[in-house]
Amino acid sequence: MVESFRPELNTKAWAHIEVFVRAVVDEVEPRVAYTETALLSTLSRYVAWCIDSGAELKREHIFARRMIGYGVDHAFRSMSEASRGNMRSQLLRASEVLLDRSMDLPKLPPMTAADAAAPYIAPELVGFRNWARWQGTANGRQSAMAMIALGAGAGLTTRELAGVHPADITIDELGAIVCVRQGRPRAIPLLSAWNGMLDEALAHADATKPMFRTGHETFYPNIVTNFVARSAGVQLKPQMQRLRATWLVTHLRNSTPLTALLPAAGITSFESLSRYIRFLPGISDEAGRTALMAPVW
Repeated sequence: MVESFRPELNTKAWAHIEVFVRAVVDEVEPRVAYTETALLSTLSRYVAWCIDSGAELKREHIFARRMIGYGVDHAFRSMSEASRGNMRSQLLRASEVLLDRSMDLPKLPPMTAADAAAPYIAPELVGFRNWARWQGTANGRQSAMAMIALGAGAGLTTRELAGVHPADITIDELGAIVCVRQGRPRAIPLLSAWNGMLDEALAHADATKPMFRTGHETFYPNIVTNFVARSAGVQLKPQMQRLRATWLVTHLRNSTPLTALLPAAGITSFESLSRYIRFLPGISDEAGRTALMAPVW
């Protein structure tokens, strides 16, 4: 058992379910293809959601297939469809190990696409500029400014943000270009509105260390959420998913050609962007007709 494991839950919630979760993992892990760490991460978050939703802390309730089918779309709402599919597979295998499946075998519905994170509006972005500059230490200010500039200005994910070094940023007469070297390698021109904040973050950066959390050389999934949770300020605090959504919607609103946006975003199909259409401003019938008549081949 991974005794040092602590999920991203408040202390009281984890204390309530820890014995239950660890006992389940101890029983399930030898009979499935998933690691202890993966099972602990999935089960802790799922079980916490079940309890918050009013379920009893009993195996027959928590691991009923109907509960799993409904709960995965809610407990892991912020994750991609592929990630939620993996979580559901883990929970179903745990259910098969723990319970008699002969009385409870409904076919689960297909996974539904996760709702797109909402972009931030202009006043919120102004607030984030202030939040970044108000951090109490130089390292805190650098990390906060890098997070905002590279999230809203280049659409980086959490993992990508954690991997950016000063050497990955090139500045020329047109502006800044951010180079992502791992995962989905690509070069992303920074939105010009964020050049100033990126310059501030670079001003005192150590060329040998990451732009974000300079003292943390190893990536871990909660590296951004932990930093934000401990940061100064009581107002709205930023989330990487919403900063990336802000970058995507900004380009969609500005009619950036998809042939440029897709590779810059590190995605391969328009379907990944279709979830953000609801955040685009409406258009009058007359303007729509004019736009549809305008293309020239």
